[in-house]
Amino acid sequence: MGTYTNLLYIKDASNNNMSFVIDMVNIFLRQTPDFLNEMEQHASSKDWESFRKIVHKFKPTVGMMGIDLTPQISKLEVCAKTFENLDSVGPLLQEIKKICEAAYDELAVEIKSI
Repeated sequence: MGTYTNLLYIKDASNNNMSFVIDMVNIFLRQTPDFLNEMEQHASSKDWESFRKIVHKFKPTVGMMGIDLTPQISKLEVCAKTFENLDSVGPLLQEIKKICEAAYDELAVEIKSI
């Protein structure tokens, strides 16, 4: 268990199938930067419907890796749905990006030890 990640959920869900865990971590490592880039693009173009959809898809992805971004993601969903506090979207995305980047390093180390 790392500072940002906890693979307990995915290990339990897969009955400790380590090859599945490694596959899921690798998918996460490949897809998450794209999710974050899409969120930033939709936020900058103010396409809040597309933004909300990406955030919604992103939520279970980080959850599977045991990364607790629930408060930040919930705030993003509310902003996109209500069109309020939109000035907080950029800082929230930067915070999420920073946590994900730290999580990438942790996960890369963890799957090497499996």
